[in-house]
Amino acid sequence: MPIGEAHKTGQSFTGIFEYILAEGKYEKDHGAKKPEIIFQNFSLEKSYKSLGNEFRIQANENKKVIKPVFHLTLNFSKKDGISELIQLEFLQKLMKEM
Repeated sequence: MPIGEAHKTGQSFTGIFEYILAEGKYEKDHGAKKPEIIFQNFSLEKSYKSLGNEFRIQANENKKVIKPVFHLTLNFSKKDGISELIQLEFLQKLMKEM
């Protein structure tokens, strides 16, 4: 069974993408984290700066939202033997619900 954790929300899309993708000041963690973008919805960007800019432009469309950044991690245990295909399907369903 996957374990999920919602993290503190914030305002910096560029900062969260820099951390998640282990780029910029987090580049030293790239080998240990092995980040990858599994699927994208309406975006072709790959770098933390371009993703951050794109998300900021979108967030600025709704001035009611004060803290638009939401960081959710989901971890699957290798012990559970859940295939990558099933993990992807689960993530897609989760994203659709959100």
